[in-house]
Amino acid sequence: MKVAFYLDVYTGGSGRVVETFLDNFDKNIDKLIILNNPVKEFKSENTKFIILKKFRNLLINLIYRVFKINNILRKNKVDVLCSMLTVPNITSIMATKFLPSKTKCIINEHTFLSEDIKLKYKSNSFLNSIEKFSLKSLIKFFYRSSDKIVVISNGMKSDLIKNYNIDDDKVEVIYTPIHVNKIKEYSLKQPKHEWFKKYKIILGVGRLSPEKRFQDLISAFSIVKKKLGDVKLIIIGKGGEKERLTNLINKLKLNKDIEIIEFVDEPYSYMKHSSVLVLSSEYEGFGMVLAEAMTTNTPVISTNCPSGPEDILGKDYELFCKIGDVDCIARNIIRLIKDKTLRNSIIKRNEKRVSMFDAKIISDKYLDLIK
Repeated sequence: MKVAFYLDVYTGGSGRVVETFLDNFDKNIDKLIILNNPVKEFKSENTKFIILKKFRNLLINLIYRVFKINNILRKNKVDVLCSMLTVPNITSIMATKFLPSKTKCIINEHTFLSEDIKLKYKSNSFLNSIEKFSLKSLIKFFYRSSDKIVVISNGMKSDLIKNYNIDDDKVEVIYTPIHVNKIKEYSLKQPKHEWFKKYKIILGVGRLSPEKRFQDLISAFSIVKKKLGDVKLIIIGKGGEKERLTNLINKLKLNKDIEIIEFVDEPYSYMKHSSVLVLSSEYEGFGMVLAEAMTTNTPVISTNCPSGPEDILGKDYELFCKIGDVDCIARNIIRLIKDKTLRNSIIKRNEKRVSMFDAKIISDKYLDLIK
């Protein structure tokens, strides 16, 4: 059997997912990776890499990629093409369903489409309205032509069925895989940051983008700081919101108590040695940092946002907060730090749930789907 993966870049969440599948798939499966952008080298047994050319004109780019991918699939006799994220998904469908091809097309969507489009096109300008309508129409038209759509949460499945007219049996929920044993191993290292030696650490991890709502975490921390003196907040991430968040930190006079770090070598050790990890998002595709923190036995607080947190934590999780509820986030942080019984029960509960996201289990589910 020969399987091809098509994605934009071999980094980020989708790259890690593909890498995980390659590590866990049967060795007798031939793998082909088609990329728009070369970013890093990766060697895997029975895996071939093809980098597509790039043109300045977007239309020429699209036409070239559709025909080139179709040619690659036929030439290499690929049985299944799996693509990642919206634009590669549409390109893959065009290459397999609108040109002669015997290749099965499975697309993977890691974005909560309705929320993501709403945020990107929140302006009511005429041009924005046209772009928003066009993108939704393209997704509706092309996605239903795929053989299968894989999403990473039940909320995303409901969104595709309700808002994009996709048939229920076309959509499969397969969670994002995590390397449980590797995370546990890496988390044992001691964080280099000096704050861990003296203070209780509240941790936030993610892109510094509007949907992550880190301003809510910062505002909640300002409440916590007044009630619990020996606490610090670390946010790991980079993005366009950094300046706005820094201004808020300065306005609240918390610049000595909050640090935004773009990158750390050992993020899992930061999780392991933090008192609590907080996810304050407006929406998520999955919310992988929750599962990762749970693997390190760090309790988590999350907004009950669409769509991943409920899949990860369960509908009855008692530390859910409404989106934007700063007081709830602050209250739950204080509860977890002060109440050891609650803390231990949350850790024990979450430890049982995290096994369902183990890389081998998820990879086997994906392999069963594509066979």
